[in-house]
Amino acid sequence: MPEPHKGEKRKEWMDRCMGDSESVKDFPDASQRYRVCESKWDKRKQKKAEDMEPENAIADKPDNWELKVPHAARVLTCAPSALRLTEKNEGAVRRMRIEANSGEPIDHWFWGKFIMDMTGMRPRGEQLWALREHDIKKPVGVLTRVGIEETRKLVAEGYFVDTPDAKEVQKLHDEGCPFEASIYFDPMRIEQLEKGAEVEVNGLRFAGPGMVMREWQLNEASFCVFGADKHTKAMALNEEGETVEVNVTVIRGKREMTDEERAALALEHVKGLSVEQIAELRLDSVKSLCETWAADAVKAERERLAAYLNADPQDGLAAYLAGKTLEAVAAAVVEREKARLAAVEAENAKLKQEIEDAVRPAPHKATDLDGKGKAMASSEDEKDAQAQKWAEAFRASEELQAEYGGSEARYLAYMRADAAGLTNVRREE
Repeated sequence: MPEPHKGEKRKEWMDRCMGDSESVKDFPDASQRYRVCESKWDKRKQKKAEDMEPENAIADKPDNWELKVPHAARVLTCAPSALRLTEKNEGAVRRMRIEANSGEPIDHWFWGKFIMDMTGMRPRGEQLWALREHDIKKPVGVLTRVGIEETRKLVAEGYFVDTPDAKEVQKLHDEGCPFEASIYFDPMRIEQLEKGAEVEVNGLRFAGPGMVMREWQLNEASFCVFGADKHTKAMALNEEGETVEVNVTVIRGKREMTDEERAALALEHVKGLSVEQIAELRLDSVKSLCETWAADAVKAERERLAAYLNADPQDGLAAYLAGKTLEAVAAAVVEREKARLAAVEAENAKLKQEIEDAVRPAPHKATDLDGKGKAMASSEDEKDAQAQKWAEAFRASEELQAEYGGSEARYLAYMRADAAGLTNVRREE
């Protein structure tokens, strides 16, 4: 099957495709053939749209390259409030004022983020036409002054001429129809900024990625029912139109040089010089480099010391001064914690043993067989019996358990001390 030709209109393509012998042979059914031809046209239009996208049109380019700019991309709508007419007076020529561009960054379907340098604006002539819908067959006025106001605002002023379109535009404007102004320009020199690059335009700092229209020619301004660039992308897809080529200079973003690149640059700079010349030439540079290196070294050591103190607040400074590695510091902290935990466990075991010894009845020796020995044995038996009663009372009382934290040993120790008169307050039985 055939393919659409460059510059071919949709109707021309559909007529050619529908009547093509190969198309008729492959698709005898006319309705099916029509859908296939229409699909081929849509695919061609889609590819053209993708080629026009700014990221595809300007990506990965050399330092200088030529950009093909379609006619539609050279039309730009002004702000909605940019169009003003003087009051209508009988016998007086009515005048117009168009704020053609704010001089600030804008987003555009073709250019992406871009800004027009007002110092680079070149009027096509001393006087420019004001048209209707950018149609040279529909003049409505003459622009007699084009200049820059408020640092970066592009303003055009002029008067209406005696044409049917001029009369109709004024009549519709007076009736409240919301005309918008639009300019048609030709780019002459463009800068493309990569991400990280930054330049000054119109007193503003403009950062990449983006495009700067450094030099451009203002051809005319028009009265439009809708902003011209709101439908120019669709026009560009359906009409080949006139294209112009403009040189684009790429401004690269800032990038840190590698050590190898610095060494190569330094070697190239001093090649062919004597030792004395090199010493004299590089004295200030070396001093500056040393100061930079010293500042970097101080910063690095501060960060390193902070890491030691963070790893071991107790002995981190000593480890840093001793030149130990952070791994060794971490290992020492682990061992110190192990020793601390072992000491705590040993202390807990000691206290536990002391409590058990305090509540355990002291053993007695039944060595004498006289009445005194029997009395001692009897006394110990009574103590054991009393301790048993106290234990049973503790187990039966939730109040006692709560008071002594559930520890029977603590309760028995207190009761023995109380029975021996070692406490100030005696517990009621």
